[in-house]
Amino acid sequence: MGTLHKMIDPFLHAPSAMIRETATMVPDFGIRNLVRDGGEAFLTSEHGFLPIIDQIWGMYQMANNTEWYQRFLEQQGEYGTYNRDSVNDNVVRIEDTIDEKVNPLKNF
Repeated sequence: MGTLHKMIDPFLHAPSAMIRETATMVPDFGIRNLVRDGGEAFLTSEHGFLPIIDQIWGMYQMANNTEWYQRFLEQQGEYGTYNRDSVNDNVVRIEDTIDEKVNPLKNF
């Protein structure tokens, strides 16, 4: 990680974290999120996802920390389509670009 990135990172993350937290604390966010996620899962599931029924079932599994939910976590199910490798590649690319802009003579 570049030195500049280490210095700037905490300042850039604080406002976005605050916005993210306050946006998700609004009660209607949860309802909209359930409807959106349920609809998306219904359309893309290869296993016959049923909105509302499967969402309640999943919440029950999560709330009771069942064996099924533990297997879900072990298989990194909570990340869904989150691709950490591509995110890490982008971070490295951005850091390299920042280092080149800030210190153009670095490679000489």
